[in-house]
Amino acid sequence: APHTAQSSHIPRSVPPYQYRQKERFVDMSSPQILYTLVARQVNVLAEHQTPAVPFDLPTATRLVLQRIPTEDKKHTFEFDREFLFVCIVEDGITFLCLCQQNAEMRRVYAFLEDVKQVFMTRFRQEAYTAHTFALNSSFAPVLEERLNFYNNESEALTTDSLGRVQKKQQDNIGLMQNNIDLVLERGEKIDMLVEKTEALDQNAFKFERSAKAVKHAMLCKRLKLYVCIGVTLVFILYMILVFSCKGFALDGCLGSDDDKNDDKK
Repeated sequence: APHTAQSSHIPRSVPPYQYRQKERFVDMSSPQILYTLVARQVNVLAEHQTPAVPFDLPTATRLVLQRIPTEDKKHTFEFDREFLFVCIVEDGITFLCLCQQNAEMRRVYAFLEDVKQVFMTRFRQEAYTAHTFALNSSFAPVLEERLNFYNNESEALTTDSLGRVQKKQQDNIGLMQNNIDLVLERGEKIDMLVEKTEALDQNAFKFERSAKAVKHAMLCKRLKLYVCIGVTLVFILYMILVFSCKGFALDGCLGSDDDKNDDKK
């Protein structure tokens, strides 16, 4: 459940004016992302806001920054029942924005990820030593440009990774539907495709069984070849010994019985 920053703790100006501003913010034609900042703990390094923020924004953001844990994580804080503070923490640096309650969170997180990537690429070293608002003059224009970009419906969709995936899926679905229409126009029926699939499955099974039989036959041939080679080598060795020992009995090498008796005497 999101944390709640109590609006009673935030100083208010004229209540009727504030109420009218809130009604304008709920309007879907107004910007969805109203304010953004980059901070190190409670030290704001750079920020940008739209002109029509209807409450004491510095006090509210400092209150939210005090409640953000230091570990790398995404956090959401509900404010005044109509707004959300959404933030991403990475390596001790907080990237926060204020958006309407009915804003597309997909777009909000895409905006924060974009700001985080640009900031960490340009100011990763300075971010840990810079004083409050030290980077505002150099990075606030970037925040303004990115905020305006993501508040634009058509432009934001081009950078939204999930939106790109959905568009690609829709394109693929359309292509598949066109292919199906072409297949039906050629007279291909679903049952024929099923029969072809079953035939391919049967052929695959037969091929697998034939492959196993061929493998077994090749193994048997290999074993027979090894046996034949072994027998041939033994025979050749025996014939060499026959010629060397002058006889099939190999007496010339092993010695005759008379020689053995003479050795005993």
